Parts: sequence; C-alpha cells; structure tokens
Amino acid sequence: MGSHSIPLNAASQEIYPHEAWAWISKRGLNQAPVIIDVGTRKEFNYQHLEGAINISLLSRFFKARIKKLDRHRCYIVYCKVGVRSKVARKLMGGYGFRSVYAITGGTILWEEERLPFAADAHNSDHISFCPVAMLSKLGRTTKKVMRQRLSHPKSSDSIKVIQKNKN
Repeated sequence: MGSHSIPLNAASQEIYPHEAWAWISKRGLNQAPVIIDVGTRKEFNYQHLEGAINISLLSRFFKARIKKLDRHRCYIVYCKVGVRSKVARKLMGGYGFRSVYAITGGTILWEEERLPFAADAHNSDHISFCPVAMLSKLGRTTKKVMRQRLSHPKSSDSIKVIQKNKN
C-alpha cells in the first residue's frame, strides 16, 4: 500500500470507484493523483471525472503522450467499462511508471455507486458505447453462431450431404 494509504490489492493495482473517490476527494492538490481517462474523446466529452485528462488508449499518440508524463507521480486511469484502463495500467508499468491504479468497472460502476462526475460533462440525452466492449461482444456472438452452425447444420445442408454420398 505504501504512502497512498488506500485499501487495495497491491499486486493487482486495481481500485474500486468508492476507494478512488475517497482517495481523490481527501487529497490536496499537491498530493492528488493524476486522473487519466483512457476512453475516446467522445466518451470523455460525454462523461468524465473532475480534473481528469483525456489520453485515449485507442489513439495512435497514446504512447507518446503517456511517456511525456512524470513517472514518479501517482496515476488513476479509467474508461467506460474498465478493460482499456487495465491495458493502459499494464502499458504504463512497462514504460516505467510505478504507481498506476485502474478503476474497476470504469464509469459504469462509478455511476452505479452514485459518485460525482465533472459538472461540464454528462449529456443525459446521449448514449455512449465502449468500442472495446462492442468488439468483444461481436466476437463472442460470432463464435456462438459459428458453433451453432457447425453443431446443427441446416436441414438443406444435410440433404445435400446425403445426396452427394448417394452418387
């Protein structure tokens, strides 16, 4: 846990939204962690944490922008669901950052826990989708459909196979 005095598993360096909020809200400006939203610009404009900066993991400039940051500071990274923030945390660790924490569940869990967002964001008429979650869901759906088709071929396919075997 070190000097951060927050309840978390030091091996995983993941933190729940209520823990992050308690940490962020109790620190002075000099001791506050740097908060990085690794979601897209559109997601950031829709909803972000107070004081957060946006460095999209999906940007081709992610590595260059991250490497400009002070490796000795403490960082909290988050995204919409929590997948990209875990990837960003691992990448930052590989770039020599020692103190990086990913918010488990992202802004979805943050909102479920009724924690505050920045006042200049949040448009309730807008629906935002996490691109990583969408691709993951598409991949799972495609695999499911393929397994179903392979295990249960259409009857017309079965008839074609039977007719082919008769000839």
